Amino acid sequence: MRITSKILPALILFLIIGIIGCSSPFSDAGEPAAPKGTAQGLLDPSDLSGGSIRVVWIREVGDGTDWHAATSNVVLMGYDSSDGGGVRVLHSGYRNYNKPLLSPDGESVIFTDLSDRRGIITSLSWEGGNPVPLGPGLALDVWEAPDGVVWVYAGSGPMDNRGNVSKVERFPLADPSARELVWDHKVARDNFQLDASGQYAGGLFPAAPAGGVVDLETKEFNVYSPGCWAALSPGNRGLLWVFDGRHRNLQFFATKKEFQPSQSSDRWLVNITGAPGIGGDRTYYPRWSNHSRFFGVSGPMPHGNYERAEIYVGRFSEDYQQVEAWSRITNDDRPDLFPDVLVMPGKGSADGAPATTRERQGDAQDLAGEVFETSGVLLEVTKLRTPSEILPYKSALSVYRYKVDAVPGTGEPGEISVAHWVIRDEKVLRGFRREVGETYPLKLELYDGNPKFGGARVVSDLNDGGKLVFVEVSEEL
Repeated sequence: MRITSKILPALILFLIIGIIGCSSPFSDAGEPAAPKGTAQGLLDPSDLSGGSIRVVWIREVGDGTDWHAATSNVVLMGYDSSDGGGVRVLHSGYRNYNKPLLSPDGESVIFTDLSDRRGIITSLSWEGGNPVPLGPGLALDVWEAPDGVVWVYAGSGPMDNRGNVSKVERFPLADPSARELVWDHKVARDNFQLDASGQYAGGLFPAAPAGGVVDLETKEFNVYSPGCWAALSPGNRGLLWVFDGRHRNLQFFATKKEFQPSQSSDRWLVNITGAPGIGGDRTYYPRWSNHSRFFGVSGPMPHGNYERAEIYVGRFSEDYQQVEAWSRITNDDRPDLFPDVLVMPGKGSADGAPATTRERQGDAQDLAGEVFETSGVLLEVTKLRTPSEILPYKSALSVYRYKVDAVPGTGEPGEISVAHWVIRDEKVLRGFRREVGETYPLKLELYDGNPKFGGARVVSDLNDGGKLVFVEVSEEL
């Protein structure tokens, strides 16, 4: 359920306190100040953070198809902006290094060895040495309690075909035998991130693809939107994101009345494909860093091609309405996947023109909420998928290209990308048939930012990049 009420006096008081007590109304006592300012080009990682950045990830060294990093064809990679060593191999030759996570001090890497069907949570020193098995399960998050104890959160039990584990446990990194139950229900293993208090976690609850927040004390949860890679911000601001079906936009939700960065809504959209080198194409594995202004992501991945994927770190603007600056960590010919980022910000700012991300969002905002009717000749189609190919989603939109009489927003002839419903609630829509070269009437709404479509997987074999996508709404059931 969405939080829709806003308590204006409380918000005004919050802003006044922020202005008086620190340099920005969005500053948070739980997080150090971060640089601000938009940048057109890529920044050096130290300039992006105003301090230092440490990143861990996986590089696929096989045939470029193991994008789940489930085989031995992966190596563990690392980068630290403060040591001058650049990108390096942290460890290779082990059975598997799935979804590596940095400890809060950055001195340990915790990953899951998937060579065992149960998964074996494993620890490795940043400086090297031998991997140390910590016990069965899938590493979900690493969190430091106020008393200094570092806890590893583990997905346990059988994993279903949607990537849901049956429960969540935790144990101290220093004492893996001291396990305790945290959440006795399903949750998707892709993203599970706690806030600073450790009481709340963001993820897919009660199971994929329902993105929401769970109170780990009361065991109550709120679902905000279907999607994937849901995550709760570090610190205490209570910002939830849910990745959309195009893998281009983060759907943001302000879950706390005390922090409402958008003046118009408690829900908004942030495009994360505007970095130079991504160029509007699909991205994957978005994960918040230890600081809510920074995140890691892998891209570009145009229509299933993972070989071009690089590791990027983005910095949100102070109001979290856009990605204001980017840094690229890798630049090679191998797929780089599953980044986890540790940021130690300092003072600094970025210079340059506003990022292209905001410009693309502006175009979309002008068309939001409108219904357009036109007709067009079908030029190109996307191969139809099966329900098993869109997991963990239950519904899918397939993108086709048309030459239309009137492009929405301009009224001029041109080419557009149109998404059609092809799977609804795990059932293929057998009645959907279209032939290239034929003319069809079209009733369209913009996809981006429309909550009606956020829970559907968007599949495309087209080179649509950052182009706007419209949805054929006359086919809605």
